[in-house]
Amino acid sequence: MKQLVFIDIDGVLIEGQSQKLLLRFLFEKKKVKVILVIKIYLWYILYKINYIKDVDRIMGASYKLLKNVSVSDFNETINNFFNNIIKPRIRQQFESIMQQHKSYNRGIILISNTVQPLVDLIKDYVNADEGIGTKLESINGCYTGNLLGKALYGKQKEKIVIKYYNQYDLKGSFFYTDHHSDIPLLNLVGNKIIINPSRKLKVIAKNNGWDIKYLGI
Repeated sequence: MKQLVFIDIDGVLIEGQSQKLLLRFLFEKKKVKVILVIKIYLWYILYKINYIKDVDRIMGASYKLLKNVSVSDFNETINNFFNNIIKPRIRQQFESIMQQHKSYNRGIILISNTVQPLVDLIKDYVNADEGIGTKLESINGCYTGNLLGKALYGKQKEKIVIKYYNQYDLKGSFFYTDHHSDIPLLNLVGNKIIINPSRKLKVIAKNNGWDIKYLGI
């Protein structure tokens, strides 16, 4: 059976967190108000200290700012954001990493909590085979401000992989990630590659003898 290579985006394929970068970008372009920026950053801090555990609640609240925004206008903004902010943050080391995997005929799958339109741009740029992200609901060409399904985070990544990729050799497959929330998917694959890990994931990785790599841009 064919093997796959799953690659997280935030903190792994790119330096930084795309959603925080996008929020800052929208604020600088005067597309969101400062009070919303403060509110979202507060939610993020509360999540980091484990006070808020519902990621869908945070993501859902964050993307309320897109209510009634046309899909075409947002795509234009995302393209601008990708070219100016994200592209320079893509870690060049992954070009050779992906080429090596492709030489073994492994499929390259980007899997991320970030929004699907951005995942699509990154997928095309790095020449990955597929890209799976958090989907946003739209009706009649405009976003509703709601998520379409659940945020692609934590156990949800594991569920997606089991649903769509269970016919592949998952025990022979790879997953590159930086965060302990990805433990469910890490446990699903045989080859765990930990990139610039969070403190908690670093401890878990060391205890289990997983491969840890530190990468720059």
